[in-house]
Amino acid sequence: MNFKDFFPSVAKSTDKNATKAKVLVYVLLFSLLACCCLFIFSKVGILPPSFPILGLILSLVVLLIGFRYTNSIPLISNAFVTILAYFQIIWSLASGGIYSVDNFFLYILPLTAYVLSEVRSATFWLVVVNIWAFYLFSLADTLEQMQYFREQTLAFPPAYYLVFCVTSSLFSFILISIFYFENKNLIKKLEVNQQALELKNKAFAAQATQLEITQGRLKNSNRELEQYAYATSHDLKQPIRTINGFANLLKKDLEKKEALDEENTEFLNLILKSSSNMLHLVTDLLAYAKLTAVKETAFQKLALDEVLDNVLTNLQNQIDTNEVNIERTLLPTLEVIPTKINQIFQNIISNAIKFKKKTEPLTIKIHSAKKAKYWELAIEDNGIGIEQKHQEKIFAPFHKLHSQKDYPGSGIGLATCKRIIELHKGKIWVESEEGKGTKFTFTLPLSNG
Repeated sequence: MNFKDFFPSVAKSTDKNATKAKVLVYVLLFSLLACCCLFIFSKVGILPPSFPILGLILSLVVLLIGFRYTNSIPLISNAFVTILAYFQIIWSLASGGIYSVDNFFLYILPLTAYVLSEVRSATFWLVVVNIWAFYLFSLADTLEQMQYFREQTLAFPPAYYLVFCVTSSLFSFILISIFYFENKNLIKKLEVNQQALELKNKAFAAQATQLEITQGRLKNSNRELEQYAYATSHDLKQPIRTINGFANLLKKDLEKKEALDEENTEFLNLILKSSSNMLHLVTDLLAYAKLTAVKETAFQKLALDEVLDNVLTNLQNQIDTNEVNIERTLLPTLEVIPTKINQIFQNIISNAIKFKKKTEPLTIKIHSAKKAKYWELAIEDNGIGIEQKHQEKIFAPFHKLHSQKDYPGSGIGLATCKRIIELHKGKIWVESEEGKGTKFTFTLPLSNG
């Protein structure tokens, strides 16, 4: 069992009050030791046997136990000073009143309160001690009373005054010494912590520098990759067009010569369909790569209602064919990239039409709401919906939830939307329940300045 196991938890913590708690424990222990010595002195006749030393010892033991379980520095420190004041006031009346050495010992109490508790407690006890001194002075208002006080001082042996003078001196010295050394230990710990903090800061600075270098390399790598994707997708379009064109010419030529049987027709149709799909895929990939490989970030103030009108006009044939009901509210005028913002509405609305239910008319709702620093726009439908497990993945390039046969497409549309929203310093997310529809929400800042 360690000696410090008897300390209250606040004295063993790293809290700012730990030092003050340790000082209080050491002062209580020293006071207990001093009282044990005074008890011995009373037994050998140096001090009067009537002095209530046992009561003081018992009080100090109670305070030590109470501090162990309450962890309250103000409570225990003020209780300690109160106990000292009580016994010293009693002794000062019995040992000479205004002339008593115990009356001067009372002036250690404000110092004790200051070291152990706080300035307010010290001020309070300074006032109390001075009030008591004036009270004793008021008692000695006649020559008879003054003579009585002087006779009281003679009733005690000289050793009594010597003991209390030495005790008060030792108490003051020990009190200040404990406070000094505990603060010195605290300063050492703070210096060690400061050195450790400086080392950590240096390590963090080195990591930050390394991170900046890594981020720079990553940006260069991404830039090169995006440029490569842009160049590759751009260069692929021509050979695919060539394959598609010659396949069409071959089919027409064979049809004229009546040399095209059913099996060859199927093969040629497959080539034409695959090349057409490939051309759409490369076109979408090129558009996606352009978002960063080609820097076009000129923002203009634009009425989003006009953008939506143009998109709906372009999709009018699909809307009429599928009997889509469009419900919309007024949209804001914001600073956007004109050539990009229409792709968001185009992709999300065309996806809603593509993934409509076969048994229920499609309704698409477009609305907006103004927040503190941005506008929140939403496009929701009552289509087939998206399973929960797929909702995190749908914004990744080339991620398709359905086969090409059931729902044709390249799988880049939503990834393009996400990239465009990021260029506008906004966010996009989806809320959906399979069989009940989908809601795409995206934010656009009030200003991109």
